[in-house]
Amino acid sequence: MESNNEITPSQEVVKVPTVEATLLQTSVKVDETPNEESGNNITIMNEAVIKDTTESANVTTVEVGEKASDTIDNVQEQIEQDVPPSKDRKVANFANDTLEPEVKDALSYTPCFPHHIYAQLPEILKESARKFDNPRERDVYLLSALTVLSGCFPMVTGEYGQRKVYSNLFSFVVAPAASGKGVMVFAKQLGSRIHNKLVEESKNLRLRYNIDLKAYKSLEKKSEKDTFDMASVVPPVEPQSKVLFIPADISSTRLIDHLYSNGGNGILVETEADTLAGSLKQDWGGYSDKLRKSFQHEPIAYSRKGGSEFKEVENPRLSVALSGTPSQVSGIIRSVSDGLFSRFGFYTFNGVIEWKSAFPKNGENLTDYFDLLAEKIANVADSINQSPIKFSLSLEQMTMLDEVCSAWLKESYILLGEDAKASAIRLGLILYRIAMTLSILRIAESQNFNADIVCENTDFNTAIEICQILKEHFYTILRQLPKSTAKKETKHKAFLDALPPASIRFRRKEAVTIGQELGLSSRTVDNYLKDLVQSKFLESPTGKPGLFVKMIGQETPQL
Repeated sequence: MESNNEITPSQEVVKVPTVEATLLQTSVKVDETPNEESGNNITIMNEAVIKDTTESANVTTVEVGEKASDTIDNVQEQIEQDVPPSKDRKVANFANDTLEPEVKDALSYTPCFPHHIYAQLPEILKESARKFDNPRERDVYLLSALTVLSGCFPMVTGEYGQRKVYSNLFSFVVAPAASGKGVMVFAKQLGSRIHNKLVEESKNLRLRYNIDLKAYKSLEKKSEKDTFDMASVVPPVEPQSKVLFIPADISSTRLIDHLYSNGGNGILVETEADTLAGSLKQDWGGYSDKLRKSFQHEPIAYSRKGGSEFKEVENPRLSVALSGTPSQVSGIIRSVSDGLFSRFGFYTFNGVIEWKSAFPKNGENLTDYFDLLAEKIANVADSINQSPIKFSLSLEQMTMLDEVCSAWLKESYILLGEDAKASAIRLGLILYRIAMTLSILRIAESQNFNADIVCENTDFNTAIEICQILKEHFYTILRQLPKSTAKKETKHKAFLDALPPASIRFRRKEAVTIGQELGLSSRTVDNYLKDLVQSKFLESPTGKPGLFVKMIGQETPQL
């Protein structure tokens, strides 16, 4: 697929090899040029991030070796030579703030979103993402912006799994303090004009209601003196107080109240995840189940004691964007068995201590910039939300989504076992909703707000590439969760690692022998080989049955 790619060759983002897939990337770009333009004072940057620059870069090519682990070690060694580790650098694990080397390594080499997708985003996202030079900050902004915008267009619906769905996303950025994840505030600002408008309208309606109520009570007093007949007077109805952004520090009942008042719509954005964690720990604030149901648009309700009041939100449409440190994750998601984990798109990274100038050259006031952009988004939302709009994928896109997500499901099971199943399955819905949100923003460019939306291949491909990276990040998070069986090597993974290295072909007979050494029957080996081929870890050359070879890399499918 060709795209209008405005990125120079020296700005391409490195796809860092993933140890868990034992697949090799053949080249790594290392840029030694420091990035002086920045926003906040202190930022922890990712160790493996290759910084954008228009200047020349040193390119190191790594040849495919006999062992995936050796090649990956060489790649990481080259990166560490260019980005020296700090002896004071520490990484928190997901239960406490102690130094865990394996956790540090996992967070240090999580991949960034492919750089080229930024050139093919809808204009609103493309232009705003350019405000962030650092790849990690740009990725955090994009994921958070998609999440916030996914909650701004409740009149657009799609169909997934034979059910009506909306574009609402859940995202969670996990990184150490002062790492650059604070750019989420700019993503939240995208919905600020919509929120302020709803608050102002609610305030005016409340003032009108108070005036009408005072007049009504005055008439009641007159009727008591037999000077006025109240039979024809209709009492004023108390208005609902509407908001777009729902605070995290609320009770379960209040969450339902907000969604009920908003007609089912809302966005929860919290830059300090422990605020939400604190609420979830309280008896009055335990609304994890409400979040889980809202993700699937399932009804949520409460009833007051004595049955004096019953409220039900039949079709909740809630978007959730969180950011926090690694130690804050377990306060919200206690274990893999907590279904909340599988509903989030995770993005996690580690970093190095680096001072960023508070006064960058040609620095733009981003608060003012995003305030103006918020006005544009509010106008788009007003136009789109006038009447129902149907979103759909093309037949070709539906087929590819099934194929890609089926491969991801098998891959996650092979690498991480049963614990990864729910997240891998829901990644398909997340992909669909990202494509849906991108498509909504795309029609803002054409101003064609009255027609149903069919996803363009460009936006569908972008959604796949984003989810490909989110998949790698959820693998990292999953391994750190308490009681996760993903910390143990699966039999699939042990068998895969024992097979001949990439580029060396082998026959079924050799695989059976290797399997027997691991205690696997020949029938089990055949099933494993089939799974590994379907999940793209192995390739069976055309016309040569019984012959296999490890694949060097997994390319993201494109339409």
